Amino acid sequence: MKLSTIIPVYNEKDTILKILEKIEAVVLPFEREIIIVDDGSTDGTKKIVESLKDKYKVILHEENQGKGSAIRTGIREATGDIILIQDADLEYDPQDYPSLIEPISNGRESVVYGSRNLKKNKKSTLIFYLGGKFLSWLSNLLYKTKITDEATCYKVFKADVLKSIPLECKKFEFCPEVTAKVALAGYQIHEVPISYYPRLKQQGKKISWGDGWEASLTLIKYRWPMTAEFIKGKKSYLFIFLLALLNLMAIYLVFGWQSDRDTVSYVKAINYIMGDGEIGNALFRLIKPVGLWLAAIFQPLTGAENALIVENILFYFGSAFVIFKLAKQVFGDNKKSHLAVVFFLTAYPVLRWGLAALTDMGGWFFYLLSLYIAVLFFTKRRVGYIYLSGLVSGLGLLLKETGGVAALFFVSMLLLENLNWKERFAITLRYSMAFLAVVLPISFFIFFKFGYSFYHWFVFNQEIQFHYSFLQSALYAVENVFSIMFLAWFFVIRGVYLEFKERENPRRNFYLALILPSLSFLIWPFRLVRMMFIAGPLLCLLAAQGATFKSRKAQVISYVAISLVLVFNFSFPKLVDLSLLQDILDKIL
Repeated sequence: MKLSTIIPVYNEKDTILKILEKIEAVVLPFEREIIIVDDGSTDGTKKIVESLKDKYKVILHEENQGKGSAIRTGIREATGDIILIQDADLEYDPQDYPSLIEPISNGRESVVYGSRNLKKNKKSTLIFYLGGKFLSWLSNLLYKTKITDEATCYKVFKADVLKSIPLECKKFEFCPEVTAKVALAGYQIHEVPISYYPRLKQQGKKISWGDGWEASLTLIKYRWPMTAEFIKGKKSYLFIFLLALLNLMAIYLVFGWQSDRDTVSYVKAINYIMGDGEIGNALFRLIKPVGLWLAAIFQPLTGAENALIVENILFYFGSAFVIFKLAKQVFGDNKKSHLAVVFFLTAYPVLRWGLAALTDMGGWFFYLLSLYIAVLFFTKRRVGYIYLSGLVSGLGLLLKETGGVAALFFVSMLLLENLNWKERFAITLRYSMAFLAVVLPISFFIFFKFGYSFYHWFVFNQEIQFHYSFLQSALYAVENVFSIMFLAWFFVIRGVYLEFKERENPRRNFYLALILPSLSFLIWPFRLVRMMFIAGPLLCLLAAQGATFKSRKAQVISYVAISLVLVFNFSFPKLVDLSLLQDILDKIL
């Protein structure tokens, strides 16, 4: 009987000779061959491996192709009856060879894995440990295996079994692919305990969390090929969906589904639309009927108040995806785009009012969507985007006043972009036509039927008086501004510095154009936090830039800080009732 040990190698000049020495020290009762496949090393490993050609079977890849490719090369060259996979680092101990090989050499098993979890070993970092446990669980779920360590390096096979499996892997997906195909071929995977000595990234560990994602997709791929193909390439969207879902659950557990004093008039208006009751003093809600119409769809099943919450949940998920697309268009970077989503979904106004029985979430959604379409126009200059942006902004205005202020962004961009006045006029005319084509018919209908218009509504709001002293107003303003982003203001400030320190920054006009709509809350006599969150998209994008660092150490610290920000956003409003704080300020001042 003959054992073929395959060693895929990439940039392991400090460990390759040591691992070979350890392998040679293992006493085995049969013939052996060692196959070293250098996968395009650039650190001097290739030279060391080349010098071993007289002693071992050496294959050189001219370019780095990946661990899976190196293993497949080794399998083709193997002539033994048993094939064992060995990494070139020192995380695994060749003294485990006898126990790994024995179940195959005596004819009991065809496939043996060495499990790090069947023996007391030092654990790798938490993310790698949990990732390995998840992959083992997923393997067992999908393929009815009973393994504890799917991602182990030590995998041993009868040669004819492994060579009969058509492997396609190129990188680290060798482990999930061979696991899936072995199980599908009907072979049982036997495990034996092994020793493990983990190393860190700084010591040369090459696998990352992204490889864990690929491993999960590979396991799904060979069980449900069409599902895997659908998911592949949509990692960001799946991440956003799961993040939004977890955040939604946290909002419900911490805050619950909430109502507000404005909820009463919304409920009354929805019920009126459904033919249940009089409109009464909720008439002013009818001038912005889009949210009411959408809620009316769910009202027969949920009731008016819960219908608003269902509607807002849909807008909540939509906003998560739209701000990702907006950030991706602005930054062209997935990491910053993901961070923008995190900052938006966990901002206090979203936690507190986004999913309440109000229409704010819908307003933010239409504002974001109109912004995104406008950015597409100014990037690609396709006329269709002008009409679409105006249309969406008009619909947004008919849902919530904040939903229509993207028109201010569009106008600001027209003034900042290098266009002549003829071009500006033509673009403005097209945008206005689309905007008014939605707003005017509905507004005229409401006016002629009820005698009420946006003008009446605006005047009514301006007549509301708040008898605050200058000091009270200043303190409330500071409190509300702080509440928009809480501790994430640190990242916002750093983002402003990074984005404006260079005058040639191509995003400069974008940020400047966002200032006017972000300050639109100033026209209202009552500057509630949820009204002020119209500045949220601008602040979240700046925070995403400010939370991104070049050095790995600084980025890890940044992620820890973001985690603390999230905890603060959820806990502070619950521990310190902001309305109670306002009452205290009223009494003091």
